[in-house]
Amino acid sequence: MGADLFESFVGSIIAAAALANGDPTLTMLPFWVAGAGIFASVAGYFAVGTKDGASQHQLLFALHKGTIVSGILVLAFVAIIISQSFSDGSTILFGADEDGMPIPVTDTEKLGWKIFSCVVIGLFAGILIGQATEYFTSYSYWPTRSITEAGVT
Repeated sequence: MGADLFESFVGSIIAAAALANGDPTLTMLPFWVAGAGIFASVAGYFAVGTKDGASQHQLLFALHKGTIVSGILVLAFVAIIISQSFSDGSTILFGADEDGMPIPVTDTEKLGWKIFSCVVIGLFAGILIGQATEYFTSYSYWPTRSITEAGVT
């Protein structure tokens, strides 16, 4: 399972870098965002903790706390990366016209914040998927309990 997750992680980074069309800023951005996510995850790891004998509810809250801390930190790190990478006003080659010639984008700051909004949407979608999966598979919630109760004869 870990190898599959790692392969997906690396594959998405390489795909995003390939879509950069050779622009150095856009090529490096997926690597910087992934690095920021790793540092945020390590910080989230240290935010998880409970006392001995914690209930299921307390254990789940500790995991949620780690997710929230990691999510907030990754948004802050990516905002800093975007503001530093796209604030110089340089021209980025992005896309191509009908003849295959690169189309320059001169408003790079606006492009950077559009990319940041994609990161925000992806982060919230990932957290939402994790929460939905937890709700429908954890014994702490009704769907799993109802299946257990239906199986009692």
